[in-house]
Amino acid sequence: MQFKLKLRKIKESGFLPLNYRYGFTQAVSDLLEKAMAYHGAADPIYFRNQVSKSFTFDNFKFDSYEIHHQEERILHRGKELSLEIRFLIQDEAFIKKTLLGQQIELGESSYKISGVQSVPPIDFGDVMVYRCICPISLVASSGSGSISFLSPTDQKFHKSFKVNLIKRLLQSHPEVSGLRDLDQYCPEFQFQLLTEPKEKGFNIKANGSFQNVIGYQFDFQLKASPVLHELGFYEGFGLQHSMGLGFVEVIA
Repeated sequence: MQFKLKLRKIKESGFLPLNYRYGFTQAVSDLLEKAMAYHGAADPIYFRNQVSKSFTFDNFKFDSYEIHHQEERILHRGKELSLEIRFLIQDEAFIKKTLLGQQIELGESSYKISGVQSVPPIDFGDVMVYRCICPISLVASSGSGSISFLSPTDQKFHKSFKVNLIKRLLQSHPEVSGLRDLDQYCPEFQFQLLTEPKEKGFNIKANGSFQNVIGYQFDFQLKASPVLHELGFYEGFGLQHSMGLGFVEVIA
């Protein structure tokens, strides 16, 4: 499901981190987990993996702001911001009840979620064309244990893109979680790069340390099962999707 969120600043200080994605992810995850702890979850591990950690969101849209690059902060001069957020689950009432009216902290800024508006669902076909609103990030591991971030022009990108989607699909089907050589499945899968990719870097603080994440923005055509389209659209394509990376819009 997809929602438009409106956030209203509730104290004067308007500074928040330039890379606000991790903080916003944690805030939303905490709200979801607290709501389910209150109501009771039949399977807490499933809920954590499939709900509170499985969403994506686009860039914040401020009514008035300025960027302080040296300090890596954003000064929100206005009072309101908006964004879109997507969840793979189909429980509109739960999401609205959990988020509406709640307060979240981002750096020195405090916000109240003042609006939660549903967006009509997408009707997915076998072939869709997307534009990356937020970068897609994928990695390749070497024999030495080091990792490198993949550009969509890299030969390994297509396989990594496909395997990442299938792995995440299997998370909700534990009876087939032991499958190997995932690239052999979904033989109809085709990724086509349509525009020159633009590299974007993020320095994200996670678990007390800073992590450098690199992603790419581009337009692409994807041929795949509608189930995989739905997964990528509502949960985000690539890695770090719960930080808002991999958020796309349908352009054809």
